Amino acid sequence: SPVRKVRRRLRFKQGYDAKLELIGESALGSLSLELTASIFSFLDVRTKISAVLVASMGLREVMHQRGTWEPMVIEKSVGRGLLHKLKHKDPLCYFTEERLSARKSFPRGFFEVTTLEIDLMDPERVEAVQSDTEDDAPRPLMALIPDPLDEILKRLKHYFTWVSDLTIRNIEDYRMDYRFVELRCNDLCSFPYVLLCHGATHVPQTYCLRAKRHAEPVGLPLTSQAAKAMNAARIPSSVDIKETNINERETLFLQEHLSAFKNGNDFCLAHSIYRYVPSHAVRKKYKSLLDQLRQRFPARFGGDCGATPERGRP
Repeated sequence: SPVRKVRRRLRFKQGYDAKLELIGESALGSLSLELTASIFSFLDVRTKISAVLVASMGLREVMHQRGTWEPMVIEKSVGRGLLHKLKHKDPLCYFTEERLSARKSFPRGFFEVTTLEIDLMDPERVEAVQSDTEDDAPRPLMALIPDPLDEILKRLKHYFTWVSDLTIRNIEDYRMDYRFVELRCNDLCSFPYVLLCHGATHVPQTYCLRAKRHAEPVGLPLTSQAAKAMNAARIPSSVDIKETNINERETLFLQEHLSAFKNGNDFCLAHSIYRYVPSHAVRKKYKSLLDQLRQRFPARFGGDCGATPERGRP
């Protein structure tokens, strides 16, 4: 009868809600959500994503916990799938509606991690595609990612907003050679600690970038002579040494970019001495950055122990 069906549905709903509460409080036996999330934090990202697809409701609730994904270590193949999924859902990373829609495709805690390590995918090149059918209708192509560094930086700004400890590996050296100053003083200006290392022994040659939001700037205060000595030690023997002065902003740049050295009025790169960055661009961009760091770390940038500023230069 209709009355019995209503009662039956009510009893089922009450029992179902009770089960959800038990599962939510204890996703694995008698473990709490926080402890279960801590256990899952030891799994790699690929295993966690696979678990989401087959997990019970209780375990899916665990996946919404930030601790489940902390720290997030993304290998190259997983990173490629992640960037492609985000680019498919939110191509331009500009419109709020698309960004909110894309976030719904992931567990809530996925983008709340504070530690992110990622090996960037290799850049994708545009290739001519030949049709294997008789008609000449173009086949739909998957959106390519020719610049993985730019893609992850956009996602870092709009998705992984909680990150305070960042590591990016497998960065193309020729892309970073000309972009580090701009990237450092804009995208990473809120990270006091930034360190860029070049893997000269890797094939192809790549960079590794480290950035920390809650740490002091890299290196120690240097006198003008110490800064010149550090710079001279990086100059390859095949380079004709020119008279060089180094101010405080340039010293910070040298401490953060371990492959750079100054010779005359330009900064060159030890792994490719024909690539250079104008020193006036470094001084201009690092001026606001140094002022910001001096306010936060007055003992680190007191002015007395730092490299002497160059007079008459901006």
